Parts: sequence; C-alpha cells; structure tokens
Amino acid sequence: QAGAAFIGEGLLAYSFNGERTRRIGNRHTSMAPHGCYPCLGDDQWVTIAVRDDEDWRAFCAAIGLPELASSSRFGTTPQRLQNQDELDSIVSGWTSGLSSYEVMETLQLVGVPAGPVLTAARALKDPQFRSRGFFEKVTHPEQTGLGARDYIGRGWKFSQSGAGIAGPAPLLGEANAYVLHDLLGLPQSRVDGMAQEEIIGTEPIGGRTPSQVPLETQVELGWIAGYVSDF
Repeated sequence: QAGAAFIGEGLLAYSFNGERTRRIGNRHTSMAPHGCYPCLGDDQWVTIAVRDDEDWRAFCAAIGLPELASSSRFGTTPQRLQNQDELDSIVSGWTSGLSSYEVMETLQLVGVPAGPVLTAARALKDPQFRSRGFFEKVTHPEQTGLGARDYIGRGWKFSQSGAGIAGPAPLLGEANAYVLHDLLGLPQSRVDGMAQEEIIGTEPIGGRTPSQVPLETQVELGWIAGYVSDF
C-alpha cells in the first residue's frame, strides 16, 4: 500500500493501456533536466526539475550558458529527453562547484524548482523548516536522561488550530491508575493488588540496560558507513 502511493501513473498505465513502465531513476517522462545532482561537499546533493522550455531558458541563463537554450540538442523538451546523459553531465558540472543551498537559491530566484537533499542532521538546521515551525520541541522527564528533543511536527498549518505534540511519551506504568481505576473503574484496592502481584508496575522486572557499541567501533566493524558527531 505504501509503495502503490508512489506509482499511481504506472498502475493506471498497465491497468487501462497494458503498458509496462520501466525504471527511470530520478528522471521524468516529460521533464529534462530532472534529477538529483552532486554538489560541493561530502555526499551533498540537490534536486532540480526543469518543467518546460521556459524553465530551460531561465536555467541556462542562471548557470551562465544562455546559448544552450537554443541548442539543436537541448532547445526543446523532446530534444533534451533524447540527450539526457549529455545534459546531466552539463548540469552536474555546474552543481558540483556549488553548495546545494547555493544551487537552490540561484534557481529558485528564476522560478526553476530546486531543493537540497537533506540528511537528518541538516534537516534539523534547515532555515525553511525552522521558520515554518516544522519541528516541535518536547521536554522529557529528568529521569529519562533525554532532555529536550526536536521531533517532526505536522506538515500543514491552520490559522485556528493549535494542534501539536501534547508532550513526551508516558513512562512505564505512568497511566496505570488512570486507565485501570479512572477509565475502567477497578477498585483502587484491586489496582494496588495488581501492583503487588507484579502484574503492573513502573519498573521492568529482570530488565537490564542494553549493551552499547560505540559509533567508532560500528564504523570499524562496517555496521554503519559513518555518523555526524555533533548531531
């Protein structure tokens, strides 16, 4: 079900026309250039979508190659679709000398859709997410040792809705009395008895803190490719 939400066009094409779609990666059937391109820095990328010939002319001017707009190989959308390998090489040559945010700002200023590919650490610092209040801060109880953390909020905002994260997840057994006594109506003596019989409780019985493998060791073992030390 989750995957079907992203391949609606392919499902319809096969269901109604018997057409089988093929893998096209980050490319598009009617836009070019369209993809994910390398930028300055370690594993930094930007996405770009040139929707039509008007976008293409704006793009060429923005990257300092206005002559490409009238090129016999790239002047029209069909021509660009036929020469995407060469086209992607030109685009990558430009993006690789700039940061992903520099590419985004340059192209968005002329109306061409573009955006950086963000890691979790970079997303938390993204000025657009921050200005939109996309992340919501939650303060955890002191005994958890988690402190205040940022969590993904809702992607939409309503002027008269105060929807948001109500608070941290409850501690183990924190809601025992509320659920069993207040909601279900069990006598308090029964609730106390369940605690004495260790049916319910606020601490795990026989549990222990799981062992932790340092991130440096995980890299050496090949479990992870790397990590952000200040994340």
